[in-house]
Amino acid sequence: MARILRENGIPVCQIPDSAVGYVIDKVDKIFFGAEGVAESGGVINQMGSYQIAVLAKTTNTPVYVLAESHKFVRLYPLSPDDLPTEYPLEFTTKVDGERDISESPQVDFTPHQYVTALITDLGTLTPSGVSEELIKIWFD
Repeated sequence: MARILRENGIPVCQIPDSAVGYVIDKVDKIFFGAEGVAESGGVINQMGSYQIAVLAKTTNTPVYVLAESHKFVRLYPLSPDDLPTEYPLEFTTKVDGERDISESPQVDFTPHQYVTALITDLGTLTPSGVSEELIKIWFD
């Protein structure tokens, strides 16, 4: 995505997730993709998206999600714990048989209140507009 934006004259700065807190007040807007978009307008995406969106809210930085409409899902998670995951988060005191960090959840859920708008092939939608589009997709 960064390459395409740069090719179109849009300045981009890619940073590691660990630097988000340092730069959050230096950016105008945030864009990220989505693995899925829930009925609520919340976003299922790579781990770390939720923390970025929460920090953005504290600085009134808009968060835009880029997603095709085929990623809209009839799922209504209320929190990241409601997502089906192959490797649920597990706290343990065991030393033997420790799981590799790659076996941690790979996606998180960003609730709709942290999303300014979704930019889709159907146009720009508010998070609440997702459920309306799902009705059209599934029942038309």
